[in-house]
Amino acid sequence: MNKLIAVLAALSGAASLNAQDLSMSANFGFETDYYFRGVQLADSIYTGGIDLSYGDFYAGIWSANPSDSKYSNEVDFYMGYGLALSDIISADFGVTYYTYPDADDDIFDGDVNTAEFYAGVALDVFLSPSFYIYYDEELENWTGEFSAGYSAPLSEKSSLDFAGYVGGVDLDEGADYFYTGLSVDYIYNFTDSASLSIGGRFTAATEDYAKYGEDDADFWGGASFTCGF
Repeated sequence: MNKLIAVLAALSGAASLNAQDLSMSANFGFETDYYFRGVQLADSIYTGGIDLSYGDFYAGIWSANPSDSKYSNEVDFYMGYGLALSDIISADFGVTYYTYPDADDDIFDGDVNTAEFYAGVALDVFLSPSFYIYYDEELENWTGEFSAGYSAPLSEKSSLDFAGYVGGVDLDEGADYFYTGLSVDYIYNFTDSASLSIGGRFTAATEDYAKYGEDDADFWGGASFTCGF
């Protein structure tokens, strides 16, 4: 959490230099389980993050803090660039650096901190489909993921958001696997820059993936609060 506070202070200082060109938001949340690409990395977690954008560039930090000390804290740093290719097609390129400050090497096989590069395209059409390719430079794993979503307005300030994804991971060591997931969230917008999200999630993966996780399918819930500056 100290890293998160330090980055927030740095970003606040940057925003004061040219606030009109910068956009910043913070988010805080709780999840009853933590799955990443079908793999369970922790039980319940508290999350926090900061996003900063400047024109087409963006950067941020996100942390997952498990309630059970047997799991490692996670702090991710990311940055990228998004651009419009046409009226309905946009592209996105970036890198995420995953860190696990107190990871158990027996669980992660010594591969603790990793950098993952990604590229994707998204369509501004019904269901907002997107496709991304990821490459983990340390683990030498490839991942492809397709996602889509829909937001159903309930009132002027609320909506019901649906999202789904399916992906596959080509592991450098171990069995390749596929995963899928669904989520439904109730969104309430207090203002144009502050909102609350509460919802449920489901994920499933082929059994051959089980290298770190405990289950190959699960339901859980979560909530988050986001505010912009």
